[in-house]
Amino acid sequence: MAGTLAAQVIADSRSDRSWNLGRTSRRIVAELAETVLPEEGRTASVISHVVRHVDSFVTYMPYQMRTLFPLGLLLMQWGTIATLTALKPFTLMRGGRRDAYLSAWASSPFALFRALAGGLRGLILSGYYSMPSVYGAIGYTPDEHLARCMRKREELLALHGDGDHHTRSMLFEDIGRSTPPSPLG
Repeated sequence: MAGTLAAQVIADSRSDRSWNLGRTSRRIVAELAETVLPEEGRTASVISHVVRHVDSFVTYMPYQMRTLFPLGLLLMQWGTIATLTALKPFTLMRGGRRDAYLSAWASSPFALFRALAGGLRGLILSGYYSMPSVYGAIGYTPDEHLARCMRKREELLALHGDGDHHTRSMLFEDIGRSTPPSPLG
């Protein structure tokens, strides 16, 4: 336990009192991040960023979800014992057993388990892929994408004019579609 990146991240964050989640919840999120993130993303600084991202997202959750989120994390933590997957909590499991446990949650017959597993995975990965160093490494360049969209918009405006607002709104609604809309609605 003491040698994991997640334990190091949580130990480094003890003096910071600006957290929305408690220490136990942050530890579970850090251990999940250590499991879910790609191999090259499993560093202390990246996991710390991801935990901070998930923690900051909690403030935007509806009240009931924000209140129940730590309980969901505890359910994931101790579900290993309840389901007899392992006789120790999730944060003490290692390697392939963790992956198998998370896969079981993602394909569970219980919608709540699937939603919690998918939501946590989504929050963790959104925190990871929101890092400028990561989206630079995968070739995502938001400034270039924005410039392309603006050029496309200007071309469409030049082609169809500025006067007909109905046609203009229909053009911009259809920019992302791969198939034309049905005339029947």
